[in-house]
Order: sequence, then C-alpha cells, then structure tokens
Amino acid sequence: MESSEQNLSVKMRVALAAIILLAAFLAAYCKQKKADAVKSPMGKCLEEINRIPEVAALLKSQARDYQDQARPLEGLEIALTVNGMIKSQEDDDDNIDNWCANENRRENLDKFIRALQANHLPPTVDFVVGQAIDKTMLERWLQSGNLLGNMTYSRIKAKKSDPQRFIDDVMANDKLLAPLLEKYAAAKKYFRYPRLKLSRDAQSRDQIKDFLKAKGYVEAMATIEAPDMQFSEIYCAAQARGDETCVNLIKQNFNMLLLDTTLKTRTATRNRTGYDVKLILTVGVNQFTCDYLGEVLAWYQMLGARFISLDEALRDPLYSSVDEKGRPVARAILRETRRLQIESVNAK
Repeated sequence: MESSEQNLSVKMRVALAAIILLAAFLAAYCKQKKADAVKSPMGKCLEEINRIPEVAALLKSQARDYQDQARPLEGLEIALTVNGMIKSQEDDDDNIDNWCANENRRENLDKFIRALQANHLPPTVDFVVGQAIDKTMLERWLQSGNLLGNMTYSRIKAKKSDPQRFIDDVMANDKLLAPLLEKYAAAKKYFRYPRLKLSRDAQSRDQIKDFLKAKGYVEAMATIEAPDMQFSEIYCAAQARGDETCVNLIKQNFNMLLLDTTLKTRTATRNRTGYDVKLILTVGVNQFTCDYLGEVLAWYQMLGARFISLDEALRDPLYSSVDEKGRPVARAILRETRRLQIESVNAK
C-alpha cells in the first residue's frame, strides 16, 4: 500500500514538473525571432498553439500558482457539465476546411461516456440546443444514466433578445426534450443561458427568470469554461498529419491553461466568499474532448480534485447570489478569473 502511494506521488510530481518545464520551454521559444519563411513542423505546431490568446498571455508570466505543490487542487470539489452533443453523422455543408470533419459519430459519444464511467463521475448534465438535436444520440446519453438540460432551441442570446422571443425559443426546445425527459423519468429540468449571458435589462431578466421558475427549471451557471474548443481544430490537424509530438504539446498546453484557470477561479471565489466554493466546469463535445476527457478527469483527481453532481454544486450559496444590479455572482467569477490572469501577466 505504501509503495503504491509512493508511486502515485512520484507520478504527480512528474506530471507537474512536465507542465512547468513545458511552460519554460515555450516561453523561451516565443522570445525567438524566426527569420525563415518556411517553419519546421515543430515551429508550426508551437505557432498554432501560441495563437490561442490565453496560452500566449500565460506564457508571458513566469508566476505559476501551482509550483512546488504536489496536489494543487486538494480539497476542491467540481461538478462537470457539458455543452452540446455529438451527432450520429456530419452535415456535408459543415465539413469544408474542417480538420475535425469526422467528429460527429456514435464512436465518439461512446468514448465520451466511457471516460465518465471510468472516472466514476456522477450523472452528468449535457445542455443541448434544439436545432442541433440528434435524438438517437440523446437516447444513448440518457440510457447511460446521464442527464439533459435545455440551452434554448437556436442558441438565442438573452442579452440581445426581446424577453418573449427568448422565452418562445426556450419553449421550442422544451417541447423537443419533454418526451425524452418523461421517458427517462428525469427528476429535474435544467437550464443554461447560451454563453452564460443574461439580459442586461433588469425587467427582462426578471421576466425570463419567472418563466423558468414557473416551468420548473433549475438555472445552472458555470464558473470554469474549459478551453477545449480552442484546441480541437489544431489537435485534429496534428492528428491528420500524424504529428504525435504536436498532439502531446497540445495536450500539455491545454492542461497548463486549464489548471491555471481552475486555480485562479478558486482564488476569485475565495476572495468573494472566504471559503472553497463548489465549482462548475463546462466542456464541449468535440474531437479533442472526446479523445482526451478520460485523461483530463483522471489528471484533475490526481491533483486533488473531487467530482460531484451538479445538484450538489448548485446548493452552494454562490449560485443563488446576485450582485447589486441583480446579476449572477457566478457570472462575475468568470470575469474575475480573466482579470486575475491578465494581472499576472501585467505584473511582470
């Protein structure tokens, strides 16, 4: 038993050391001026990764919140949620110049579900948009014991819409989901605003909130948005050219950015509440996430995090709190995290 614990400790230190060394290597690389018009495969890979603004900003900062910590997420509780759903087949019009053209297939959804099961996650809520629904895939998701949430029919934004138009759009998706939720005896109805943005108008916000409450919906904000969509296209391109070195660099950069975002979110919530808030993480369903989710979940747990249900996370007082203008405090946490990341760069 003692030997296995020692082995686990060594693995954790190696994982963190790899991230730190990667950051140092990439920071040094970014300082170099490349005169050659034609870049090496490695140079091209690093250039593509560095185009992700958050990665570029993080590499400019030498400060690392997790340095010298074997388990930097110790004691942190996180609920995983999902935005979007894999389809059973691609739409031909969507495949133009798309390296991830083959991501919509049953195999990817099964891979995603196996990653959740292998890491012993509680039932996970997937927030779906009605116009992109594939009922075959939703059935498979529900059969696996996971849950569905409503994210409007057309991804309409409350921020820019007439409240009644927004409500009508939510109801259109509600009608599509209702038979499935009834068939699988869903205990709750979950709702998430597209891009987590509410209306700026207080009266419109109240009208929409009253409607959601009357329809029995539980609103589910998020405090961490995984940057998987930003990595997926360059990941698929690297896979297509058989560049495993680039694939590994993409994964390591993703981990570095996700860990930094998680730690800064933890700091932002502690600054507001004085305690460790139960965080809500959202990921997309894309090729990168389908392939890598299992490793990410195991990595999170290795660093000390524990995964909980969305219901448990939503019982944290933060998610029912609003600011002086009646806006969700959870949404403000996302902005605060970005501010902390920018400040860590500017401080240097």
